[in-house]
Amino acid sequence: MNRLLRIVAILAVAGVLVTGCGQKTAQNGQTPAEGSLTPVLPPAVPFSQLKAPSLDTVDFVSDTVGYVGGQGVILKSGDGGKTWLKLYTSQDNIVSVDAVDGAIVWAATKDYLLRSIDGRSFQRVDPAINSNQGGKGIQAIDFVNKDQGFILANGVVWRLTGGATAQRATPKGRVDSLSFVDPNTGFAAGANVAYKTRDGGKSWTRIFTAPVNTTAGQNPWRATIHAGSATNAWLLVYGGDAGMSQMAYVVFHTTNGTGFTPVMYEGYFSGDYPTIHLDNNANIGAQPGPFTVSGDKAAFFVGWYPDQLQLTRTVDNGQSFTRFDIGKTDDTTVPDFFSPMGIGFADTTHGWLVGSQKGQGIILTATDGGTFKPVP
Repeated sequence: MNRLLRIVAILAVAGVLVTGCGQKTAQNGQTPAEGSLTPVLPPAVPFSQLKAPSLDTVDFVSDTVGYVGGQGVILKSGDGGKTWLKLYTSQDNIVSVDAVDGAIVWAATKDYLLRSIDGRSFQRVDPAINSNQGGKGIQAIDFVNKDQGFILANGVVWRLTGGATAQRATPKGRVDSLSFVDPNTGFAAGANVAYKTRDGGKSWTRIFTAPVNTTAGQNPWRATIHAGSATNAWLLVYGGDAGMSQMAYVVFHTTNGTGFTPVMYEGYFSGDYPTIHLDNNANIGAQPGPFTVSGDKAAFFVGWYPDQLQLTRTVDNGQSFTRFDIGKTDDTTVPDFFSPMGIGFADTTHGWLVGSQKGQGIILTATDGGTFKPVP
């Protein structure tokens, strides 16, 4: 997978569940219908015993309960990562996982969604998303409650209501990323442009265009946006020039919901953003990785330096940043350089980083806001 897409989280769904005597067993990757007997799951075990495949996305709703997705698998921990349950296995790759709370969880493959209302069993949901590109092309999901959420598919935003009905609710421009804070208020970003809606996607306002160079008729940039509140959001615009293990990018921040200010960048390719002048130490590495937010004060950025994976964090709304070393590029306990990764923080101190090393899943956790260590 292209490392540029690593920021987008990935999830896989559906699979064969072991059930008790006399209970129904899910077959051929299909899930039991809602209301059927809940599958009997094996005891939770340390992650090292699962031999999980590549992992790409993570979402913890507290310092104990969270979900991880990857290449054909969904895992759950109820004790902060000490032990794990394998909830699903499937032939379908996962593109996103989003836990509304400890029991209500949505997951997505590129062509359909999965919903759990008990944190154990999933039911398949097939939203009526029209696409002329040979499939639904689901890229990410963001749910605000049990039955209502937003889907990004082939660069278009859709609103899902009642857990099944999809309506087009998108800006006019291409969308690479979306982030909603409630059923009405959300942000979207594509290329070097950020948008905002206050009516659940019925209308959008173009609130920001990043001052980066684009070629007439072409736009090499991509964008990722995460919002902690209706007024606080972080925007990463990346992917202009690249070379020598470096990539052009700029991190922007808004505290009023509309006006973005540059706070960090990759300074080597300064010709890509000639009007932005920052200290060269104000960066998240030579190449950006995934990032996430926690509330409206904290943001956590993963980045690659030439031979080091690091975390850059702020817990005071961007007034200061702290770096933490995660591991060297040749360290087998950290994700491969070019593998997808996912990061999630339940609060300012409890975080999880997932990825893979030679096709095998890796999970690291932090309890101090930055020092990541492999789970058992």
